[in-house]
Amino acid sequence: MKILCVDDNPADLVLMKTYLVAAGYRDVLTTNDVLHAPALVEQERPDIVVTDTNMPRMNGFELCQTIKVRFKHKCKVIVMTGAVGCDDSAVAKEHGADAYCFKTSECEEIIKAIESIR
Repeated sequence: MKILCVDDNPADLVLMKTYLVAAGYRDVLTTNDVLHAPALVEQERPDIVVTDTNMPRMNGFELCQTIKVRFKHKCKVIVMTGAVGCDDSAVAKEHGADAYCFKTSECEEIIKAIESIR
């Protein structure tokens, strides 16, 4: 299974990749450039895209909608947030997300969300 993680924070990307690889996901790609993410989806054809919500130039909801509308390769999208007290799960679903989760330091919510939609 190929997973693409999109987050504007490089440290969060390193953390996510580390935990996903430790959980058995060996093919994990990352980008901190949300505008480059659609091209990566087209080139790499990931099974799942995990995207942060709050990013400059394009937010995770917009990225999710772009992926769902633009590509014939129908990968699943998980929208995640690190914002405390924020639950945008309804907004994520409106934009086509397959799952929504909170970003935690040990990535357990991301791993649960991946397991729930694979």
